[in-house]
Amino acid sequence: MNDTLERMKDSYGMLFEIETKLRRMVVTNLVKCHGQTWLMQRYETKLHLHELISYFGKYPKELPHFNRVELQSLNKLNRIRNKIAHSHLIDDEEYNYLKKCYRLIMRQPITKRKKRIQENVI
Repeated sequence: MNDTLERMKDSYGMLFEIETKLRRMVVTNLVKCHGQTWLMQRYETKLHLHELISYFGKYPKELPHFNRVELQSLNKLNRIRNKIAHSHLIDDEEYNYLKKCYRLIMRQPITKRKKRIQENVI
């Protein structure tokens, strides 16, 4: 029982850090690119995890942090998030998937440089 409690506490902590980091990434980069007024017209401060992740797909130029495959992986995280948020136990596979997503998100900087496309000069 004690191991289960520790795992769920750890899971909730990772989930909190994931959502906090994604929110900072979205707000910081969209304000930087479009300004405060643009963001406030479109962004609500109480977005759920799946909505935060969707911003990376909607605004890939402003939020180039994750590729298509990584975004698909992050979208699968929502089911695990719901179990944790509603106090349902997660299994080993779900816990390991959460840790994998946690590592992916935590290693990303808040702002990321856009890739420059070099023109071929002949």
